[in-house]
Amino acid sequence: MKYKNKIMNSTEEHIGYWFAGQSEISDPKTRQSFPRIKNADNTPPYMIVNKKIQSVIVTASIWPGYLWRVRVVKLGDMSGLIANPGYWRATEIELIEELPVGMLFGAEGDRIVPLLGQIMTLASSEADALYTNRVKNSCAEAAYTHAWRCWNENQKYPRSHTHDDGMTLASPGNHDKETSPINYGFSLIHDLVWQRAREVEGQKAFIEVVEYGETELELNQRWSAVSAAFLYKAMALSMSQYLSDIECEALTRLWASVFGHEEMSCSKYNCT
Repeated sequence: MKYKNKIMNSTEEHIGYWFAGQSEISDPKTRQSFPRIKNADNTPPYMIVNKKIQSVIVTASIWPGYLWRVRVVKLGDMSGLIANPGYWRATEIELIEELPVGMLFGAEGDRIVPLLGQIMTLASSEADALYTNRVKNSCAEAAYTHAWRCWNENQKYPRSHTHDDGMTLASPGNHDKETSPINYGFSLIHDLVWQRAREVEGQKAFIEVVEYGETELELNQRWSAVSAAFLYKAMALSMSQYLSDIECEALTRLWASVFGHEEMSCSKYNCT
């Protein structure tokens, strides 16, 4: 099922999109009788209602959850924001319609959502297998870059940078709300891998890297392989119409080695 024709970037005043984690809202069915949600005393933290569905940002800390089309009943403090920030701070909203969460991730979003579930339940043995099966796959890296460039060229306002970074997660622009072929989905994938790595392996899942005198954490090689497998698979799903069969196979190969043996065979391609 594709969501392209279902997305409604409403121009109605104060009508937008709100994502709520499971801890923020009870069973949606129970909300039909009580369609309004409000903050106590109209104080922060505010509910963030985006004007366009492509702008909704979801982090690992609140995934999974519910996506709603809502009306802002009462605005929060909007001072200190840039002009036309693309969202409202709300202290009271009215739920209009629950939407499939896959709509957050573009036309192929219903195929992205199961990947997120796989990350959240990833076993240590599966992470080991992805690490063991990794190979230097220049075709996958090239296909990922090619997909980014195809996406960029089809934007109303193409970005000027070249997307040569093989692990690009988002590409914000001054005009477009779209940040990637699956909106903020790549960032969520990476965020979920970090979360699962910490759950499974603790601090050992990360390495310290010192750059310009500052110490930062990065995923170790084992979990970097996990991240690459899911990022590449998501790109193949979302951009298949722009990629060759060989490119799609290269992007999917590592993920399929653990999760999708029935989907495709690598033997007919010579791309390593």
